[in-house]
Amino acid sequence: MKAFHILTAMVIATLAMSELHAAQIEPTSLVQSDCHQLTRGYWKSTASADISYNDGVLRLEAFDMEEFCEVDIQVTAITDIPGEIHFRVHYDGETDCICYYDVTCEYEGIAPGHYTVYFEYDLDHYMLRKEIDIEEGCQVALEVPSSVPTLPETEILSIRDRDILCVGGSGDTKIQIYDADGRHLRDLTVSAPAEISLSDLHPSLYIIRFRNQAHTETLRYLK
Repeated sequence: MKAFHILTAMVIATLAMSELHAAQIEPTSLVQSDCHQLTRGYWKSTASADISYNDGVLRLEAFDMEEFCEVDIQVTAITDIPGEIHFRVHYDGETDCICYYDVTCEYEGIAPGHYTVYFEYDLDHYMLRKEIDIEEGCQVALEVPSSVPTLPETEILSIRDRDILCVGGSGDTKIQIYDADGRHLRDLTVSAPAEISLSDLHPSLYIIRFRNQAHTETLRYLK
């Protein structure tokens, strides 16, 4: 009988360890960009990230992550809390400067469903938090608009005559438009510089994202 209890305890411990391991999902692939910009100044944290889900694979793209120079970034998906996914950033080592990176990760083993998603360094410090529906073919922006909408125009993205999007730069450029809740509305590919009419959009707040091979930029557009 004593041996039976010992065996049962060993099985329970093994199952508990298996569940713990399954709750931490490492990416099947991770691509880290080169350093965009070197700084020794203010640490501002990740500005935005996208999630998409296709063929059972969840893809996370994080933009302008601020980390120490010359570190290898890892992002673990933690799913031990029902209804939550915590994408936790970690790395080895520290240096005396900070770089901006883009990081793309892919994960298997995350089931479709309604989740609160966190992008964080630890439980007490998250950079992004949003409730989303993860389903086949979805594409969701995790950036949460500020409570007071603004139009932070730049040399790359600007608005003219209230509903003309002016796209700077050069070459093939991808434009993505999301609503204020992060739902993906449309994709456009243009040859920059270009102008795009936004006259068919209903009055609301939108997130417009610019992407080319060298740069990613986001504009909050209030129509």
